Amino acid sequence: MKPASLLACTFLMLLSSCSYMYYAPSQPNLPMVKEKGVTKVNLAIGSGAESSSLDLNGFHSVSDHVGVLLNYSYLNMEYNYLNVIEGGVGYFHRLGERFGYEVYGTAGYGSLVVFYSDFFGNEPLYAGSASMGRYGVQPGIFYSVKNFEAGAGMRLHYLNYSNIPSYDLFTTRDHVMLEPTLKLALGWSVFKLTLQGTYTEKLNSGYLDYDNCMISLGLVLRFQSMAN
Repeated sequence: MKPASLLACTFLMLLSSCSYMYYAPSQPNLPMVKEKGVTKVNLAIGSGAESSSLDLNGFHSVSDHVGVLLNYSYLNMEYNYLNVIEGGVGYFHRLGERFGYEVYGTAGYGSLVVFYSDFFGNEPLYAGSASMGRYGVQPGIFYSVKNFEAGAGMRLHYLNYSNIPSYDLFTTRDHVMLEPTLKLALGWSVFKLTLQGTYTEKLNSGYLDYDNCMISLGLVLRFQSMAN
């Protein structure tokens, strides 16, 4: 880089307060289903220390032990925002009438839009965009009766960022995140209100500025095939 360009970039970095938050945890999809032919749709809004979220999760059990997932998440992290869509498939098993366990794997794509603001209080300025690949596995256990459900899971996520804006010198590309989650659902057989909390912790080396907790309120609709 030429000295004049380097000086200009340094001056820009000194004047700007860049938003380096690139990640916050979306809520894991915990179906908590024990039988074939069940469809669930869960919509939730959440808040972290410096972020907010909207999650739309879908699930359908295609057999007595296999289910498929489809998830969409919007995460607002200070000035930056991240859209993620992912699909998944997994295995669930009934443990008596009330309990069960489940293991799902997911793969998805995210689009991150990055802004920065300066110390003079000006409006945030667009800086660029980045792509994110996201791959995960999430085992969990749950308790489920007609009017109440409770589930606990442990999601392991691998994140890979690409096309990061060139001005950003402080973010590495590969990250492994461990994300325990707890979800409660209370209501009726077809409709329940939900409360879910998820914590995330980076396991590998490298730098990533992220919000490490998300608490969400939502609702879940449950439909079951008449053939079951």
